[in-house]
Amino acid sequence: MARVVQRSAPPYLLIIFVFLFLVATTLAVLMYLDADKTKKSLAEKTQTLDKLATPEELERDELRSRMNVAGTARERNSVIGQLTQQIGQLNQLITGKLPSGLTVAAAEAEANKAYERVGARPGLASAVLSAYDQIDLLKNDLVEWQRKYRSSQEEVKAKQKAVEGVTASFNADRKRLEGEIASLTRRFETFRAEHATAMTQAKEQWAKEQADLNRRISELAQEIREAESDKMRLQGQLTRASNELKTLRGGKEMDVDRLLRQPDGKVSRVLEHDNVCYINIGRKDNVAPGITFAVYPPSGIPETGKGKGSIRVNKVTENVSECIIIRQDRKNPIAPGDLIANLAFDAIRDYTFVVEGTFDLYGTDRHTQEGNEEVKAIIRRFGAKVADQVGVDTDFVIMGKEPPRPPRPPETAQPQTWRVYNDQMKAFNRYNDVRELAGQMQIPILNTNRFLAYMGYTPTGAVHAD
Repeated sequence: MARVVQRSAPPYLLIIFVFLFLVATTLAVLMYLDADKTKKSLAEKTQTLDKLATPEELERDELRSRMNVAGTARERNSVIGQLTQQIGQLNQLITGKLPSGLTVAAAEAEANKAYERVGARPGLASAVLSAYDQIDLLKNDLVEWQRKYRSSQEEVKAKQKAVEGVTASFNADRKRLEGEIASLTRRFETFRAEHATAMTQAKEQWAKEQADLNRRISELAQEIREAESDKMRLQGQLTRASNELKTLRGGKEMDVDRLLRQPDGKVSRVLEHDNVCYINIGRKDNVAPGITFAVYPPSGIPETGKGKGSIRVNKVTENVSECIIIRQDRKNPIAPGDLIANLAFDAIRDYTFVVEGTFDLYGTDRHTQEGNEEVKAIIRRFGAKVADQVGVDTDFVIMGKEPPRPPRPPETAQPQTWRVYNDQMKAFNRYNDVRELAGQMQIPILNTNRFLAYMGYTPTGAVHAD
């Protein structure tokens, strides 16, 4: 039999098998290497997980549920995320700060700061209890502050009420004052209008009075010229009258001293114990009760007129009068034979006096016009006459203090000022005219002291002796 030689199969399958074996071997090696690497990674992650949480801790239902349940957009799915969130919440409880964007390290740092404030780290519960104690204290303080607040509120209400009262009073006063201001404003406007009218009238009146004053000045100037003319005429008449008087007296000058020093009578008897004396003139000589006489020694009446005493007539008979001694010199008392005189008294005729100027009868250094009137009253009381002007029948002139010469006012002065000035100038000129005319006519001129001395009269309350 022929031997059948069998043809061998092609090596393609072997080649494929070998290739697949090599590929499987390679894949097995690669998978072994990857499994080893994965095992090592798993071991590392398991070690890391053990650090994060133990298997017992991971078996807790809460963590497992949080790991298995998908979180919302606001929750973290991982355990670490949940823990981070819890740390944030704890940090919020500890520090009171929001955990938004807060890391674990930052949360821990904030917690450490809170722990440092507390001091020791007794635990959250102790801290919470301490916090509650602090809260209780704060509540007590809050209650106290609330009480104080209520008290303050009551005080505030009382003060508000008082303020309301003051405000009401203020508003009432303000309203009243506004009314008064309005009234005063109206009055002021009225016054201003009246003032403007018065000023206009015053200006018109002033212009009129100025014109009248100028006219009056012209008239006064004319009167002065006429008065000067009259004065010259009167001086001529006076000269002629003086010459006629001299002719009547045989060409002799008047003996003024003899006229002044002529006695009116004598003391005939003195009753010293009764302070009474008797004089040798009576009713037939025109003596009347109340007349005073100055007493002089028998040697005569001095030029000063000062006597040794004075007496006042008390009772009057036909030829004798009883007198009360008013004043006498103790060293030289009134005695029989003494002379008596009163300038205003005369047994035959009534003397005529002219009184000019102001007088101080009481020694007060105040010369007044009332003193002038009192001098005239004394003269009339003792039986003499008082004339307004010096004439040929004037016997005596009594001169008081000279009036001061007034300063001339400006031409623009008020009419009243000019009237006062003119009156003062008239008094000043009259005084000097009387003195000059009396001197020219040789009429005796006496001052206050000489007049009173010659009258034997001392006004009640007078303090001067001369």
